[in-house]
Amino acid sequence: MTSYTHILNISPQSGEFLINADMIGDMDPFVRVTIGKETKQTETAYNQGKTPVWKNTLSFKLTADQVAQPGSVVMLIEAFDEDPTSEDFLGKTTFTLAQMKEKIGGFAILELTTGANKPVGTISVQFELKKDTNAPSAQKTTPAKKTPHKTTTQKTPELVVQQIEKTRFTKIIGTVVVKPSVGKLDVGVSDIQKLYLVFVHGESAFKTNPCEGPGRKPVFKDTISMPLYENEDMIVRVFDVNVEKSSTFGEGKINLYDLATKNNHLNITTPLYSGKQKVGEVTLNFEFFSETFDNPVRVFPVVSVKKGEFINKKVRYNNLENIQKSLIVRTEDKDLVFIKNQILTLPPKGFVEIRFKIFAPVQEPEANCKVDVIVEEMKEIEESLLFRVKSA
Repeated sequence: MTSYTHILNISPQSGEFLINADMIGDMDPFVRVTIGKETKQTETAYNQGKTPVWKNTLSFKLTADQVAQPGSVVMLIEAFDEDPTSEDFLGKTTFTLAQMKEKIGGFAILELTTGANKPVGTISVQFELKKDTNAPSAQKTTPAKKTPHKTTTQKTPELVVQQIEKTRFTKIIGTVVVKPSVGKLDVGVSDIQKLYLVFVHGESAFKTNPCEGPGRKPVFKDTISMPLYENEDMIVRVFDVNVEKSSTFGEGKINLYDLATKNNHLNITTPLYSGKQKVGEVTLNFEFFSETFDNPVRVFPVVSVKKGEFINKKVRYNNLENIQKSLIVRTEDKDLVFIKNQILTLPPKGFVEIRFKIFAPVQEPEANCKVDVIVEEMKEIEESLLFRVKSA
């Protein structure tokens, strides 16, 4: 009977892929780790494309002999894109326990390559080796009974893939809008670096654009909205925009549900840590809505309009993909907004302007109106624009 003495925890945190394997939309990456005959994998980062994040810890049990000979413990780390009927191989790397022990804090950025050793991107991984507190300190073994020797052909055991259950997130109770403003990084960052943030909450993960200003004092100007999950924390991570040097400088955790029950609009500064060391902080503005959406939502500041009048507004809509899109812009709140250009052609890597007339609410002092942007080729809403209109 094999006696295990240690547990090796492997936590893939984020990826930086050079290409998007899907022709339309964003790919859905996951990571698979194999040690010996045991294989485990992360959850799938749905629609997260070239910059996925994961929240799983994959645990493997090791023997005392394996820990004593760390060079013999080889981890095969592979990345795949999940498709409805298959999985597409993205890249792989191998890493030993000996190499892991050389990494300060157990953190490593690993380069992924294809079978032809072509670089396809990097993956950030956190490792932890600890003693198995549940392992018996000593085991009594019963001598095996001697049996007549037989010559047999032993079949190699098939590789068993142990898939983790998909994380069962609690119910969605609304929408949270995050507006990062400024950061302060004290450790491991130079002024010439361009940083960005990744927010992870429930099944959602969103990445900001690169910051403005120096790396030590970054300024962010994004507005990100995502579903608000009951009793689910939000994780915010800081990365460098340079793929070759990309690493998690720090990470913070925020109890969103607790904040949402106290106030629907607040501003907080959360500390960032690398391991147990504080490396800086970032200031975030949160706004909570009881309404839920099945697609990404962009929330705009309150617009004041005089009763009986309207104002003109235009929104720049960008196309980050290298394909042309046909857009249909529609709304059900026709008493609050009139869309001037309802059918648009969005060029590859280009943009268009959506133009509106926004009217003052008649029956209430303030109201929300929603405009849906639909990609005709996909027959689905790509994003909703949420305007809050106040009667002046």
